[in-house]
Amino acid sequence: MAPALRAAGYDAADIRDEGLRGQSDARIFQFAQERGLAILTGDVEFGNEIVYPPAGHRGIVLTRFPNDLPAAMLVKQIVASLAIIAKENLDAAIVVVEPGAYACGEMRRVDVDPGRESLIRQPNELSR
Repeated sequence: MAPALRAAGYDAADIRDEGLRGQSDARIFQFAQERGLAILTGDVEFGNEIVYPPAGHRGIVLTRFPNDLPAAMLVKQIVASLAIIAKENLDAAIVVVEPGAYACGEMRRVDVDPGRESLIRQPNELSR
């Protein structure tokens, strides 16, 4: 996912490339915040506002796509969703992305690859 995001102009990192595979959600969250990155993930635990208070993060994008969706289609849909979401400020926002839709507001909705976290820089800092 991270290579496709970088190809689309986003500053993105894959947790595996950063030596964070198998680390706790708290450690991944800390890493993202230290580097000013939003989190792109299928892990719904990141949507827990008690554990990850909105004021304490640069944005969380939760993805909810079918597990049987071909990888190429998944990547295409996520990148297309991010192009829309990137127009908004993600600071302290939770966005949920699903096929063909996303929700914004206090809780924003958009779906992604379950079990894979990618980290992206805030939209207002993207070099596109």
